This record gives sequence, structure tokens and C-alpha cells, in this order.
Amino acid sequence: MRDGSKAAVLAVAVLAIGGCTVRTADSTDSTAKAPTRELVAWVDDVCNLTKWLADTQETGKRLASTTAADESTESEVNSYLNTASTYVDTMADEFAALPPVDIAGTDELADGFATALNNVRSEVTNQTADPESVHSMPLQDKLNRAARVADLFNSVRPAGPDLPELMRRSPDLAAAHELAPRCHP
Repeated sequence: MRDGSKAAVLAVAVLAIGGCTVRTADSTDSTAKAPTRELVAWVDDVCNLTKWLADTQETGKRLASTTAADESTESEVNSYLNTASTYVDTMADEFAALPPVDIAGTDELADGFATALNNVRSEVTNQTADPESVHSMPLQDKLNRAARVADLFNSVRPAGPDLPELMRRSPDLAAAHELAPRCHP
């Protein structure tokens, strides 16, 4: 065997005997346990909900800055305003329904999103409650209303650390994130 091959075999043997480690943000090594299915499912749900929120925020920002006055824009703004109330209700309820996880900060993250969404829920509903009147508005009024709704969605942030920060603090959470399918494009 060549020296390079011997070194590679030795490295693999050391890793196999010693176990894999995850490097955390504070540059200390700690061994991550294999994540439970429950933890992977929790992270997967959080990724799905935060992507949904980010998509809703991005659509609102784009509509708020649009200058196009065509049928496509009107259709999109109608759709945004028609779904905003349902989206805020569903997201708030789904964050609130996430099961407790035994990792510091995770329950606070879910509760923080649920609270932030509940804080804007009534105003989003007020802006979008009557689809008939919204549909009969001039396009510019709809765009102005969509901008107000977008501002409400853009204000939604948990009070504490976000998911990336929690993953830096917890190798177990980071390992679960790697396995959660909706956390990766």
C-alpha cells in the first residue's frame, strides 16, 4: 500500500472508532446523537412554515413595488388578498400546534412565530375580509391594500433566536435539519 492510501485507511478507521463529530459555532467539538424522527419532523415543519412565510412576504413586497397595470397583476393581487387571511390563520395555528422539543429555544421559536402571526391576524383579516369589495376596487387601491398586508407579514419575526442560530447552538438540531427534506431546495 502507498503511504497516501495507508493514511486514508487510517483516517477512516479513526473516524469509525471515534464516531462522527459536529463542529458548533463556538469551535468546540461535540458529538451529535442521531436525531429522532420527531425532531426531524419538527424541523421539517418549521422549515416548511418559514419558507411559506418568506414566500408570502416576498410576494407582498413584489406586489407593493409593482407598477404594471395589467390583467396578470390584477389577478395576482386578487389572489394574494384572497389568501392572506387564510395564510395568516393557518401559519399561526400550525406554529402553535408544533409539539414541544427538548432543545433549548425551539419551543420559544415556534411560540414566537405563532404570537407574531396572531399579532397581525386581525389586521390582515380586516384588510382582506370582504373579497367582493376588494375585487371591485381599482387596481391601485388593491395594490395599496396588498402593500399594507405585506407590511404586516414582513413584521412577523420571533422574539428570540431564529432557526439558524438555534442550529449553531445545538448539534442535534443541526443534524435533524440535514435530514429534513423541506429544509433543502
